[in-house]
Amino acid sequence: MKNIPLILFVFIYITNPVVAEDEFDWHPITNLDWSISEDESKGIHDAVMIFEKISADDENLIDEKCYYTIYRRIRILSEEGRSWGDVSVPYLRKDQKVQDIQGRTILKDGTIIQLNRSQILEKEIFKSKEMRVKQKSFYLPGVSNNCIIEYVIKLQLKNPNNLWVIAKDIYLMKGEFRWKFFKGKGLAGLSRDLLSDFITPNYIWLNTEKALNVEMEPSIKDPKEVVFSIFDVKAFENELYTLPDNSLRANLRAYYGGGAAPEAFWGKVSNEKLEEIQAFTKKDDKLKSIIPLFSNIPEKERKIEAAYEWIQKNLKNTLYEDETKDFEDIDYVNDVLEYGYGNSYEINLVFYDLLRELNIDAKIGFVTDRDESIFEKKAKYWQFDRSVVAFQESLNDAYTYYSPGMRFLPNKSLPWYNEGVTVLLTGSVHQQFNYTPFSIPHSNLIKRHFKLEMNANFEIEGSIIEILRGHPARSIRLGLFEENNREQINFLKDWVDENFTGIEPDSFDFSGLEEIEKPVTLQYVIETDAPWYLSCDRVMVQPFQFCAQQENIFHATERKFPLVFEYARELVETLTLKLPEEWEVEALPEQVKWSNKIGSIETSFSELQAKKIISAQRRIIFNTPFIRNSDYKLVKEFYNYLQNSHQSTVILKQLVSGIPTSTKIEKIGELD
Repeated sequence: MKNIPLILFVFIYITNPVVAEDEFDWHPITNLDWSISEDESKGIHDAVMIFEKISADDENLIDEKCYYTIYRRIRILSEEGRSWGDVSVPYLRKDQKVQDIQGRTILKDGTIIQLNRSQILEKEIFKSKEMRVKQKSFYLPGVSNNCIIEYVIKLQLKNPNNLWVIAKDIYLMKGEFRWKFFKGKGLAGLSRDLLSDFITPNYIWLNTEKALNVEMEPSIKDPKEVVFSIFDVKAFENELYTLPDNSLRANLRAYYGGGAAPEAFWGKVSNEKLEEIQAFTKKDDKLKSIIPLFSNIPEKERKIEAAYEWIQKNLKNTLYEDETKDFEDIDYVNDVLEYGYGNSYEINLVFYDLLRELNIDAKIGFVTDRDESIFEKKAKYWQFDRSVVAFQESLNDAYTYYSPGMRFLPNKSLPWYNEGVTVLLTGSVHQQFNYTPFSIPHSNLIKRHFKLEMNANFEIEGSIIEILRGHPARSIRLGLFEENNREQINFLKDWVDENFTGIEPDSFDFSGLEEIEKPVTLQYVIETDAPWYLSCDRVMVQPFQFCAQQENIFHATERKFPLVFEYARELVETLTLKLPEEWEVEALPEQVKWSNKIGSIETSFSELQAKKIISAQRRIIFNTPFIRNSDYKLVKEFYNYLQNSHQSTVILKQLVSGIPTSTKIEKIGELD
């Protein structure tokens, strides 16, 4: 199903049903349209988008009546290409109207099959207290392996959000974006002047490789609309583990903002946000009453830590509360303290205000979630997702960032998706922008201890203990806290499936969920088959096959985009395997100690108690989540060594001739 990107409708809401308008004035089908065929040089395979024409009409913005129309024509060339006739439009349910959806299929013999209103389906795909996401979908009737399809979707919006994603999953022959922008219609002259910073039309091209045609009508001196055109855009090919999709595709962002240069715009935004913060912290009498709890702590760092702990202990984030619960309006710091709750931003503002009252020069900053989008400084509109509190000991020191409003977030840390991103600082005279640091590998530590015993049938039983810190620990806390027993079991089963191979625990146990600065401990009791295979009277065992598969997923010879993972990490695995009486260790793998700039891998094996116990250790360090594509070869090298360590083999020897009579021969097999 081909989705109209939801990002088109971030500020768009829909409530009314589709209302059929007059028959759309379809462009004539030409011989050139039918002559299109597969073209390997252009990347045209199963289908090609002949054109996409988008019209954005914001002329009546003041009346909350903006219009956004998408018109597409697609040539279907094969069985696989027929999937382009399956279209879905996700949308936010509130305050928007879908004025019209029309579509048709044109067959080679000239037959035209119209989309019927009854073929347009609607369902809800997401629901929360803040929003409801619904989806309209349709499949164009009569689609064949050799036809032309086209459809038009017209929306009425309260707020414009004119993002045009140019690079699609299909070759685009011609794209056109016609923007009739707001010129102040309905505003008096004084109002227009006062709102000039909010109604000045701007646009920016991102990730485009060629010059684009831009036409202005009726004149360049006083245009009322702009027409952007682009030709021959190859299908977008994504790669695993990289930046968010919408930060890599060629796109046009048309928006309203200030007419000043980006530096001046963001400086003004920084000051305006500071004024907003000052208004929120103006009424903070209740805060002053708790100052004595911290004022006698001499060390500044310990004072910040104590304030952080107090905030997390005493203030609840409404984001994690029951969706059906009603909350009072929050206008000031006093309100948060009186009610004992607030959203992430409001709680961070209380922490900020508390530090300022303790004579600690903190600042509020704003960051993007890098798993969703990347901040573009040249784009002069609000792009940030959440707030942070920043502290700098001196001008030469790096900032330390805090966010006590985020549940289970330890002191001096941020969620992984806010690491390594641009931060807009408020009230900073010298520099509005800074960068959040990446956490170091050791702060995201997982220790695993396997204590296992193998019987004569090569069956395994025993236990696994995991000790987690940093981001892995937080993900466990978020998944288990305040859930019922069944939901906890399902969450841990998913965790085991993701991190282990061939293991189905008989029982789970965990501890340390509420002690944020300490690790989380998970424990499993297991029964499983050994990762082994038989060769004559020898058995080959690969102990690390119990651990998560670490295959080298990077097979391409080169890479276009940088590699981006969640976070740097360190994994320490220790395994002891007690052997049955009939077997003993004959040979162990050699010790490995290897590293490059991406990370390091160490493995070692030993035998204990007269060759009756195998002891295996492995330590994997992944240095950074962000890697330039020029270092791609180093990533492949790292994963090759990781895969080799996964296949490290211990050879076992029988003490008596023949296979033990208790052995279940049907279990003998080869590892994949």
